[in-house]
Amino acid sequence: MCNDTAIVISVLSLGVSAAVWWVSHEKLRLDLCNRRFDIYCRALDFYHSLLTPGDSDSDLENAQGHFIRATRESRFLFDKASGVHKPLERMHADATVIIGYRDEASKFTGPDLLRYNQKFNESWIRMHAAIPLLEEGMSKYLNFHTVFGLPDRANARRCTPSGCIGGRQVSA
Repeated sequence: MCNDTAIVISVLSLGVSAAVWWVSHEKLRLDLCNRRFDIYCRALDFYHSLLTPGDSDSDLENAQGHFIRATRESRFLFDKASGVHKPLERMHADATVIIGYRDEASKFTGPDLLRYNQKFNESWIRMHAAIPLLEEGMSKYLNFHTVFGLPDRANARRCTPSGCIGGRQVSA
């Protein structure tokens, strides 16, 4: 009788330990996903603040500060090979040109203005192109096709804290 009770208690303890481990693992995965998605949101917020030049300078400065922080944090949350760092760094460099043009364009005339305007336009083209590149680089880290860590078997992907591997693409 005493041995049976010990066995039942041991099995229940093992079950509770496994459940706690699974919950902790999923919490870590969700926390990493939230941090990574926050970087994406801050990049979009900054991009949109550049698109609306009528906003106050403090809004743009605030969005830029959050974006710079997101760019720095991305180094710790994404692999170098992910392709996330390069678009963020490029966006930052191009944003500097765009903001500078808005602030300083009235000081230029003639050929200098044309050169500066061309640089401004090239920066905007790269800025627009950076968002899809960023989304592509982040896609393996931001997989919302799983619920509670249990993947859809048709689109199974193995997810770890460093990202998700495998599975087939699902078209929307």
